Amino acid sequence: MYFSAAQTIEWAGVVKSQIATLNSIKDDSIEFFVLPSTPMISQLVSTFVGTPIRVGSQNHAASGSGAFTGEISAQMLSEIGCKFAEIGHAERRRDFNETDETIAQKVLQALSNQLTPVICVGELSQGTPEKAAEVCTEQIKASLSLSADYLHQRIIIAYEPVWAIGVDAPADAAYINAVCTKIKAESAGFGTTNLQILYGGSADQGLFEKIAESVDGLFLGRSAHDVKNLKKIVEEVENVALELAK
Repeated sequence: MYFSAAQTIEWAGVVKSQIATLNSIKDDSIEFFVLPSTPMISQLVSTFVGTPIRVGSQNHAASGSGAFTGEISAQMLSEIGCKFAEIGHAERRRDFNETDETIAQKVLQALSNQLTPVICVGELSQGTPEKAAEVCTEQIKASLSLSADYLHQRIIIAYEPVWAIGVDAPADAAYINAVCTKIKAESAGFGTTNLQILYGGSADQGLFEKIAESVDGLFLGRSAHDVKNLKKIVEEVENVALELAK
């Protein structure tokens, strides 16, 4: 709820002209997706038609259909053009009492409706990387517990240490690398065949090159509000990707 409808439309227009036109986006060497507020999803799907930029949701119901006034089903989101579904953000857990069981139901709804889930995980307080990875892998295991029939589909994990969300700086790069390396190693035993990890939690310029060895991308929040700053981050990711491809 940072942007109004008008601000969202303006932002999307600038992203279309300045981000969607980058060679790394156009040739799909970098994938870029946007998760707007629910009322703006259809508008942004229309805005980005003909570009590589895809749109997703920030939330959906844990049930498929029924008497759930005010809720939005994963099926409906898929039908209007969503490709991704953010699930279990720390604010949803904290402010809306979402449990591991609720999140597992939402993951099932996403996967069974051809949405790629972006499952948010993260420890509440800073400790050791080993403890953080343990907390995260338990969250991942729980979130996938109802989706055994869909583990061949693409699944994205957004690692966001809760203590690093909305602060001045992200977690230390060495800490992120240690946690994400352990998450990947542990998650290999869950039966997934196409799992990727993004880092969020105050991610900004200058971070990706330090953590590219352990993550597949960035999950941006406020640092993406200014498209000039966003473009610089995308260009940094592009440079790192080119180096890794050598």
